[in-house]
Amino acid sequence: MDPLSASDRDRNGDPLAFPVLVDRFLNERRCLKNVTPDTIEWYDTAFKAFRRALNDATPPVTKASLQSFVVTLRQRNIKPVSVNTYIKALNAFCRWLHDEGHHANRLELPLLKLEKRVLQTLTDDQMTTHRQRARHEPAVRDPQLAPLKELGFPSRRTRR
Repeated sequence: MDPLSASDRDRNGDPLAFPVLVDRFLNERRCLKNVTPDTIEWYDTAFKAFRRALNDATPPVTKASLQSFVVTLRQRNIKPVSVNTYIKALNAFCRWLHDEGHHANRLELPLLKLEKRVLQTLTDDQMTTHRQRARHEPAVRDPQLAPLKELGFPSRRTRR
């Protein structure tokens, strides 16, 4: 565990517990950063998942515990995009721990790689068909025609 400064100890000289640090973090986010209640709930959800995954009410915040958290989530078949939301919340907390002097080293987990979604585009023939429809049937309420208007294809209303 990282060496803690005097400000990181309670009145008895013991290191501050994880729940105390989480409460301070959330209070600072709420009061000093003016984050929304939804953001506070997002952080709280991530902290609960962290405690649950490590089966510890006061888990140590170390590189090993953070990595173990990610491994546990992936073993539970949590999707990478969801795991990344937890990682972002914990990275913000770890950055705060370091900035406030609670950790000597700044811990940061890399985000998981996500599968890139490739958008299907229209072929030249499909574009020609849509252009012809847009010229001859401008009153047709077809959601596929909306992008054509954005591309500047004329409708009957804009022609004179």
